[in-house]
Parts: sequence; C-alpha cells; structure tokens
Amino acid sequence: MNFEERQAEIERLRRGHREALCVPLMSEGAISPMQVGMMTDKQKGRWQRLAQERMQVESQIRLLSRPDNEIREAEQKELKKKIDGRLLQIDNMIATLSRFTGKNGKILPKYAREIEKLQNERLELTK
Repeated sequence: MNFEERQAEIERLRRGHREALCVPLMSEGAISPMQVGMMTDKQKGRWQRLAQERMQVESQIRLLSRPDNEIREAEQKELKKKIDGRLLQIDNMIATLSRFTGKNGKILPKYAREIEKLQNERLELTK
C-alpha cells in the first residue's frame, strides 16, 4: 500500500466513523466516571460501543499514518522474528530426532531423512 492509498484509507475511516471519533473518552479526561454512571443502560451501552469503535479506528489510523521506512523496518523485524522462531524450532526438532538411535548407535533411517529435510530447510532460511 503506497502513501496515497494509505491517506485515502485514513480519510475513508474518518468519514465512515465520524460519530465514533466524536465520542468522549475517560482516558482523555473528556468524560468522568460519574457522568458515565448517570447514563441509562441504553446510553451507557451505546457509549461503550462507540468508545471501543473509536479506539479501534484511531489505532488503524495510527498504523496507516506511519512513514514508509518505518513500515518496512517493522515488516523486516517481523520477518526476522518469524525466521528466528522457525530456526529455533528446527534446531529443537533435530536435537529430538537425533536421540532415536538403533542398537548400533546410528540414527534410524526414517529419522535421518527427516533430519536431512530439516537441515535443508535451515540452510534455505539462513541464506
């Protein structure tokens, strides 16, 4: 998603959720707990629904407002985190499968093949 598309999406969110974006939040000090307590159940339910919607929309707007380089960095960090997690998982699986040995002390053939597949996957991930 490029900059113009993100800006258009932000504008669409603002237009589509005008009512929710005008709801006062306790976290901002715009409404007190006493005022909320004085609301009827119907009013309180509506306020809670709109307040929750506002927080979700504002979160989406914050995500869309980030600069391109920040988005790329976040994506790279996420990808690196996933790769590191998979590498750790592969290492653990290899260590576990290496324990299955026959009477002669060698790794059983079906486990040796699986270990080889995992090692190949590990090589692909580390490239």
